[in-house]
Parts: sequence; C-alpha cells; structure tokens
Amino acid sequence: MRIPSVALAVGSLALVAAATPLALAHGESQAHHNSCASKFDDAQRQDMESFRDYDREAFVDVHHPDAVSVFAAGVVAVGLDEVMELLDSHFEAKVGKWSWTEVTREVHGCKTGFIVYRTHIERPGLSRWALNTVTYTYEHGRWLVVSDQGTAIEPPAPETNG
Repeated sequence: MRIPSVALAVGSLALVAAATPLALAHGESQAHHNSCASKFDDAQRQDMESFRDYDREAFVDVHHPDAVSVFAAGVVAVGLDEVMELLDSHFEAKVGKWSWTEVTREVHGCKTGFIVYRTHIERPGLSRWALNTVTYTYEHGRWLVVSDQGTAIEPPAPETNG
C-alpha cells in the first residue's frame, strides 16, 4: 500500500510537534528554555560544590526555605534552618572529602527537576556511599533545592584489570 505524500508530510509534522518540549508548546521561547537549562546546571553545581568546599553561604543560597533533607542515616530535617543545624558540624569541621557522580537527571521546563547522584563522604571514622536524589523547583527566576534524599548503599566493587 502506498501512503500519499501529503499523509507523510502531516505525519512528519505531527512527530516534530510531539517532540517539541512542552515548555515551548506553552509559548516559552527557545532562549528562555535554554536559559532555564543553563541556570539548572549552575544551581546543581553550586549545591554540590558548596557542600564539597564548605561554603555555607552558597549552600544556603541555593536551598528553598522549606527544603527537606532525608539523610542516609535516616534523620529527617524539615526547613532550611533545621537542615543547616544538622549540617553545622560538616561546615565547621571541614575535614570530610565529598565526591559525586551524576547517575541521571530530569528537568521539566522551567518548573521542576531532579538529579540522582552516587555520592561518597569520607572523614575520620566514616566512609559512607549513598544515592542522593536532589529535587529542585524554579521560583522567581532561580532553581532552588526543595528536597534531598540520601539512601545508604554498598561501596562499588573495586575495578580489576583483567
């Protein structure tokens, strides 16, 4: 059966329309969408690097006042003040080594996004691996962390040659 070229053209347009991001379908420009994506990258970098570098001010700046953290040890902090109270020892002692690898991310236009990281914190008397899922909201032109959930995991198997 031969498909008329008009039908192919309409079908192709439908596929292109379906592939267009939802944000663009709602009237947001490509430039606005790209700006949000760039701001998301900046926010997630600020979150992770400020924790690594003990930069309390930058860490607080990228968190929503109502942020919730569920630590890998099972402790829950509700609100940024409580989160920071529980993280005081980290920012004061400055003895840990923090590393992370991004596992996956999903960003929904200029509204919400999340990233899953494989993380490792190492300090005297502690070496903990976790999966951390960090959720962001876009508010007043900025991405802010609203939730950080840590789940303890086993360390990765050592790499072998051979």
